[in-house]
Amino acid sequence: MQPGEVKLFQLAFSLDDPKPDAPRLRLIPKDASDTFKSVHQGARALGEALFLGIRNVGMHTTPPT
Repeated sequence: MQPGEVKLFQLAFSLDDPKPDAPRLRLIPKDASDTFKSVHQGARALGEALFLGIRNVGMHTTPPT
């Protein structure tokens, strides 16, 4: 089963190390810095916001007539 859009962003930008069945997207090299954590938490939050606040609302609401 494939994850939904929000879960996909959560998995892709997770701070956890990649696994064979769970790759990760890295925007900067992984280190122990707060910058690494912030960049990836921000990317994850942006992806979630785009799907929850824009895509889902646009696809699941009826425009006024």
